[in-house]
Amino acid sequence: MKNNIIFHPVLLALYPILALYGTNFESIRIKQILSSVGITFVILILLWLLLKCLVRDVDKAALIVSSFILLFFFYGHFLNALQNFLYSRLGVDSQAVILLTSKPALSISLAVWVVLFALIVVLAIKSRSNFRAVTNFLNVFSVVLIGFSVYGIAQNLLLARASLEKILIAPEAEIGPQGDNDLTLYWADPVDIYYIILDGYARSDVMANLYDYDNSEFVDFLQENGFYVASQAHSNYNYTYISLTSALNMDYLTQLTGYYDPTETSTFPVQYLFENNALTTLLKTNGYTVVSLPAPTGFLPELPSDTQLIPPSRFNTFDVQLMNTTPLRLVLHDTHYQMHREWIDFQFRNMTSLDGAETAQFVFAHILSPHPPFVFAANGEPINPDWEFSYYDADYFVKWYGRETYVENYREQSVYVTSRVETMIQKLLALDPPPIIVLQSDHGPGSQHNGLNPDLTNVDERFSILNAYYFPDQNYASLYPEISPVNSFRVVLNQYFGSAYPLLDDKSYWINSELPYNPIEVTERLTTQK
Repeated sequence: MKNNIIFHPVLLALYPILALYGTNFESIRIKQILSSVGITFVILILLWLLLKCLVRDVDKAALIVSSFILLFFFYGHFLNALQNFLYSRLGVDSQAVILLTSKPALSISLAVWVVLFALIVVLAIKSRSNFRAVTNFLNVFSVVLIGFSVYGIAQNLLLARASLEKILIAPEAEIGPQGDNDLTLYWADPVDIYYIILDGYARSDVMANLYDYDNSEFVDFLQENGFYVASQAHSNYNYTYISLTSALNMDYLTQLTGYYDPTETSTFPVQYLFENNALTTLLKTNGYTVVSLPAPTGFLPELPSDTQLIPPSRFNTFDVQLMNTTPLRLVLHDTHYQMHREWIDFQFRNMTSLDGAETAQFVFAHILSPHPPFVFAANGEPINPDWEFSYYDADYFVKWYGRETYVENYREQSVYVTSRVETMIQKLLALDPPPIIVLQSDHGPGSQHNGLNPDLTNVDERFSILNAYYFPDQNYASLYPEISPVNSFRVVLNQYFGSAYPLLDDKSYWINSELPYNPIEVTERLTTQK
């Protein structure tokens, strides 16, 4: 008995982490899972040592530990499966789903979980059976699970790498304005450039018509402070990762469609273009320092920056996803929402304290608001929704929690974010010299967006965006009401860096949430603000 090899608790603890990484391997970096691995194994070791002392039978102790691990990490999966069953098979409406994920419901399910685990512990301790066979079975079972997980990850990574190589070896697929990288600065002392993304912020007419929010005072505020507001602006794409990649490369990504099958799902090529985008490459070549204030989600690649500003204490996206598969989703329910509020507040506070650098700065700030999660009421009061914390937007959110819930919470959060933006703008304009500011949304909100069918999408809602510019010389001759993000920095570089990039036709493409290389142009379906 003492010489029996026992390793199934270790592998079973590792499996949920590998499985979750395998499901999200394109959006999760290996370094993001390290904290989860470390914490999991500390808990595992402490539990193992405690049970060895109490049970005095290593096979029984190992069984109890493995039972704990399986129940612990499949708690959330069971609740998700139950939600899917109730929603898709029984037609339970979204409000009932919210009740199922509320804290009282989670407390009840946690009580059931505790009783079930206690029952396993009692039966194992009282049993007089030899658990050697159980240990051998769990050892083999855990090896098989890990083997399938590792094989799947390796296969997916190889396929993704193969898809990325297509763009690396194909000069015809080059994205971005073509020209001389050695640009001539318009000013002898170049000013800072702020590129501020308000994720999902709608154009004024959409705010008024679909969300019953009149933000005309905000538009007036911008114009009175010297901004040009593109009143007919649309985004070029309907998802953040491809929209920002296009804007930073000052080009459409349609060249990729010639190298990738419409059924290709890998986003690695788009991530590569984001990380090696034309704009920051040009600015760095011309002596700029790149400062990034990224969104609190790992679903986007990281901008190549000289300085990255993030809150000192946080859970990364992988940590949140992993904890939502465990009973910790109840314990940390309010914590997740509070940490998201702190992240947004951190961005607004730190963005206006970046002056005084020795070199000109390009500041990229991606504020994940008014996009879900909804954590602010109109006056900034904190709200902790009943449903579990996630970054779900559009049809994913509406499916579970309902369109009315989306509309009401989006309106509240938009009012608050607008007030914070006004304060931020006043501070930025007080800098000496004032910077170039591009204030923009990557796409509109998603209460009527369908990620699988463009015909079921309200394209005016999803593509109509805030798009405002502040140029210190107040020369807006190159701007126009319909300008879209793909042309934003072509104008900036032409006006202040001596380039001569032609402006592109302003087009909008709907892409399937799972198929980035099959864009469908919806430009003709869009309407303009009256």
